[in-house]
Parts: sequence; structure tokens; C-alpha cells
Amino acid sequence: MTLPSLQLIPDATNLNDDDVLVVGLGTTDAGISVRAEGLAPDVVESILSSAQKIQADGSSDKTWRIPSPAGCNAGSVVLTGLGSGELDAHTLANAAGYAAMALSKPTPARIVFALPHSGESDVAAISEGALLGSHRVSKIGTTTQFVTTIAVVGSLGEAALSRVTAAAPSGLASARSGYHATKLFEPSNLC
Repeated sequence: MTLPSLQLIPDATNLNDDDVLVVGLGTTDAGISVRAEGLAPDVVESILSSAQKIQADGSSDKTWRIPSPAGCNAGSVVLTGLGSGELDAHTLANAAGYAAMALSKPTPARIVFALPHSGESDVAAISEGALLGSHRVSKIGTTTQFVTTIAVVGSLGEAALSRVTAAAPSGLASARSGYHATKLFEPSNLC
């Protein structure tokens, strides 16, 4: 089992049926709002309409899965609650982790996070949460499909990828260590 690779992509226009798109859903005094990077305005409106139809409330630590709207080629869309507060690294990491955990069956090959962010530290937080949330435990004698790629939508570009993955030893490095440590205690590795 290998660790999922990390990609930074400029927008969410070149997705396919094997991808799952993750967008943020926040709460305001006026109701819910879609908070996302790299999506066309009509896609955002369609996602908001679908979220309202299923009565998604944007609460932190919750997720909702909807069909991919017209104009979005992903297999499906996961809405992850951002709550009503300011977006910080902790909130983004939690939202990404909950979204990744919600995608247990079937597990997509690539999860594309279009969560709002303000720089490399936020992208690192999204990546950490996604990495930890995408961990799966296999039962003895079974085969489990694992996420192979975690992508984050934004304008940072590929030059930032090495900086994001190397950022804060307590960040991604710690998440990777935790990911590998939990693999040691899976039933298939204890025999």
C-alpha cells in the first residue's frame, strides 16, 4: 500500500468519472453558501441548488454527497461542512478529513479538493486532512481499493508542490507518519 500522491491543479474543469470533487459548504445569516476554488459560476449555482434540495446545512464535521451537476465532469460531488466561522488551517484540515472519510465505498482513484484557501499553509492543511481521512483498514483476506491521488484546486501551481509537501515537519510529515503507523496495526499486517 503506497501513500496517495499529491497534485495541485489550476481548476476543476478537466475532471472525469473516476474523480470525486469536494467543495465547501458554509453557513451565513442568509443560509448556506458554496465555498470553492476553480469552479464555474453555473456549476456553483447548481451545487447550491442541490444542497438546498437535500437540506444540507453547512455544519462543521458533516458531509453530503450529490450527483455531479451539469458542467462538472466528476463522478460525484461531496459537500463538506465549513460552519460559519473564519476559515483557518484547522477548519480546512477537518473538512478535508471528513470528506475523505465519507468516501469509503466505492473509494475513488482521485479526490479533488476545491476548498477555499489563502496560501500554501492552507493547502498543506487540506492535504493533511485528506491524507489522514483517506486511510482505510483492510480485513484479513479482503482486498481494499485505496485513494491513489489527492488533488487540490488553486492557483499555486506546480512550483509550490514541493514547498507544500515539505511544509512544517509537524504537518504533512506527521500525517504521513501517522498514516504509515496505522498500517502497521491492520489485521492483515499482524499475522
